[in-house]
Amino acid sequence: MLASTVMDALATRGIAVAAHAFDMPAAFAWLDQGLITDVALIDVMLPGGAAYPIVDRLKDALIYSTHPA
Repeated sequence: MLASTVMDALATRGIAVAAHAFDMPAAFAWLDQGLITDVALIDVMLPGGAAYPIVDRLKDALIYSTHPA
């Protein structure tokens, strides 16, 4: 699974993974806890639907920012 590979690669570089949401309900449950992270890596096609509502929630919480041009 790609997610496991990415998490392992981050860990070997000393980066802690705060959470891994396998599907939409798990992602919303994590957001509902009000936790803040420095970076969110989002697979757009999560089981249970497209992850755009997750992105919208992050944007609404002012956690999301765009990469400068």
